[in-house]
Amino acid sequence: MRKGVLAICTLLLLVSCSSGSRTSQAFYGLYEQEMALVAFAQKGRLAVILLPPSLIDSYAEHTALDASKAFVNLVGLPSSKVVATSKETYLGLQTLLTTLAATSRGVEVALVDDQVRLEVLAESAGYLRKTELADTLAQVSGLEDPLASLQTIKEVQVLDMRTVMEQNTETIDWDGVQAYLKQYLEMVRRYQLRSRER
Repeated sequence: MRKGVLAICTLLLLVSCSSGSRTSQAFYGLYEQEMALVAFAQKGRLAVILLPPSLIDSYAEHTALDASKAFVNLVGLPSSKVVATSKETYLGLQTLLTTLAATSRGVEVALVDDQVRLEVLAESAGYLRKTELADTLAQVSGLEDPLASLQTIKEVQVLDMRTVMEQNTETIDWDGVQAYLKQYLEMVRRYQLRSRER
């Protein structure tokens, strides 16, 4: 499994997601052939959905849209931001965030996955805002304070759909894919709302 990619991706979305609103906009991240993700926060809950980049590329080819527009069109959630970043950029931050998570949890680096990275990042956001990491993340993301919204996140969910959504791109029923994604994302949103009410 490809690890660490979404840590930077999620950082880029945090300022643009309003954790208190009922209908937050989504952040879309395209990271070369490593990862495609859509993320949104609602009621203090952050959901990050991982999708295969090949699906986005195939849909872009099918619709004759650029990859960013095709991604938003395929998933169907309003976008707050679409970011495409090089593999080298997030691999550098992956190492840093893996070390942070391993040190914070007192576990081996090999045991740190995307879920742990995001949990530690959310737990440490207040402190990290006072470090040079915040400046680095701001420079990479183009956002003034990418850690600010992390302080309001109470729960993170990483939902990896890469295997489920990997398909033979020559025979894809795009209407079916869009309907499936819409239904799945609606279930995630309902979970976010209910989990807060408990």
